[in-house]
Amino acid sequence: MSYLANSHAHKLINFILDTVMCKHSVSKNVVAANTKMRYSNYIDLVPINPYDLVLLPKQLVKETGGMGPLALVYKVSKYIHIVDAFNSWKAIRTYEIDNRQYFNNPFQAVATQ
Repeated sequence: MSYLANSHAHKLINFILDTVMCKHSVSKNVVAANTKMRYSNYIDLVPINPYDLVLLPKQLVKETGGMGPLALVYKVSKYIHIVDAFNSWKAIRTYEIDNRQYFNNPFQAVATQ
């Protein structure tokens, strides 16, 4: 999208960053037609949805403190909320994954609803 004022773009970006789990990056581009310097903002959204079955990387399994590598996502907001898929017969274990944890150890859904 293109905005006339940078402040409008920044308001939208701040809203998205405060609402959903994502990563923001900025790059400088030269528009060849008029040789003006422009900034491009990129937002990478997390490709995880509620009710996805995910396989957590080894490092993230260690950080969860005893959860198994397979987890069920039950909510995606500013955090990815997961519940242990197979060890819940002992006690229901939940965990919240934040931006830093996800983008340092990204994972994909093994199965979706």
